[in-house]
Amino acid sequence: MIPELIEKKDDSYSMQYAPITALLVEAIKELKAENEVLRAESEVLKAIICEEFHDKSICQ
Repeated sequence: MIPELIEKKDDSYSMQYAPITALLVEAIKELKAENEVLRAESEVLKAIICEEFHDKSICQ
């Protein structure tokens, strides 16, 4: 957690969400890029499998 986001008022605490928006957007961008790489790798592996095993359900 980022301590600067926590604010104490009397006996309660609150969290400021606006400052973490940029961090969340960057994290989503990183996950999207990783997902694209994994999808491409998956397609290559699927093609290799389907060359040998045409009847497998993954090849339909």
